[in-house]
Amino acid sequence: MSIIIRVCVSPSFCLSLFLCLSASLSLSLSLSLSLFSFSLCAEESNQIFPQLGNITANTLVTITVMDVNDKAPTFNRKSYVASVLENMQKGMPISFTKGNIMTVYDRDEGANSHFVLTIEKDGREFFDVTPLPQEVFGEATVILRVNNSEMLDYETTKEIEFQVVAREVDTPEKRSSSATVLLQIQDMNDNAPAFRSDSYDLHVKENARIGTVISQITATDADTGVNGRVSYYLKGAMKR
Repeated sequence: MSIIIRVCVSPSFCLSLFLCLSASLSLSLSLSLSLFSFSLCAEESNQIFPQLGNITANTLVTITVMDVNDKAPTFNRKSYVASVLENMQKGMPISFTKGNIMTVYDRDEGANSHFVLTIEKDGREFFDVTPLPQEVFGEATVILRVNNSEMLDYETTKEIEFQVVAREVDTPEKRSSSATVLLQIQDMNDNAPAFRSDSYDLHVKENARIGTVISQITATDADTGVNGRVSYYLKGAMKR
């Protein structure tokens, strides 16, 4: 970064000082410092009366580094995997797997670091999940909460993919970025076994041998794994 400072001894005699800041200093200024100050000394050689020494003047130069909106909001990962139990109540948080935490930041300052978070699916706003916070200045850790428990039905949908979008608010550029979340819905034992019919009317010959198959009646359970296992037993009494 280069800076030109003009020093005038009189209205008709001025000097231009060309200062060049190193690349590393320029970077540190833009990221961490808003003010940079140094002392500037001007010295005039006294050739008429050298015994009096040179004449000097000092002034303080302060450089204010103005932020430029050159950074977009950025997530700490491009994609996340999360899970939630089906039928989870509205407002319950969604857990990221493997201990991952979603964070988002904008390295600009002031209004340039102000952005909002929304959820999109297939290019449209998706309201079944809500991000918290929804408005961010600078940096935030993001929590996702269930907004519609009806979508969490493992028997109809095993997983849902959507995007968390961070978009600037107060800038002309409206810079933005997004991260993809794969939400895996976990099964709960929320379905009872069911027969195809409430009653069956069967007939068998009185002299049928032991082990004769009368009928095959099956019950099904929409749950999976252990939750979907079905066992059978008989109860009731004989009628004449």
